[in-house]
Amino acid sequence: MDNSLRNSIDTEQILETAEAVVRCSITATPVPDLDPCPVSGVEGVFVTIRIDEDLRGCIGYLQLEGSFTDTLCDAARKAATTDFRFPPIEEDELDGMTVDVTLLGKAEPVSDPLDFVIGRHGLILEAGSKRGLLLPQVPVEHRWDKEEFLDALCKKAMAPPDTWRSPAAQLSRFEGLVLKRDSDITTSRNDGGAR
Repeated sequence: MDNSLRNSIDTEQILETAEAVVRCSITATPVPDLDPCPVSGVEGVFVTIRIDEDLRGCIGYLQLEGSFTDTLCDAARKAATTDFRFPPIEEDELDGMTVDVTLLGKAEPVSDPLDFVIGRHGLILEAGSKRGLLLPQVPVEHRWDKEEFLDALCKKAMAPPDTWRSPAAQLSRFEGLVLKRDSDITTSRNDGGAR
C-alpha cells in the first residue's frame, strides 16, 4: 500500500472507533455517536482482538460494505461477539485487550502460488467450496516460510495442506496496512523476514 494512504489516515481515530465498538459490544452499552473516519483507497478492513497477546477474534471484509466507518464498526462488533472460533469476549477480559485494524488493498489473482512477499501480502485461497484468508502479518507472527504460510492458508480453508499446489486452486494476494497501539503506522511488511 502506498505512502499516501499512510499519510492520509487518522490512525488514532480509526483505532478509537474500533475499540469503542468492541467495548460497547462486550458491555452491551450503546455505541456513542462516532465521527466518520475519512479513508480512501482502501478495499477492505479487518479487526483483530487479542487478550493478553492471545487471539480472541478476527473478522473483516475484503470489500467495504457501505462506508469505511460502517464496515469498520461491523467488523469490530463481530470480532468481539461472533467469531465462531472463540466464545464471545467477556467484560472481565477488557483489561488485557488490544485491538488492531488492518486496511486491505485490492486482491489480485496470482498464477504462481509462490508469487508473494512474506509480511507484505495476505493470501486468499479458493478451492471448490473451500475458502480461506490469512492477513499479511500472520506468517511474520508465526515465523512461517512461504510453504508453511500456504499450508496454513489451506488449513484455514478447511482443505488439505497441499491444496494450494492444485491447478484447480485459485490464489489471490493483497497488501495490508496494520494499525496498532504503541507503534507508528506500520505496513505488515517485515523486510528482514521475506523467506
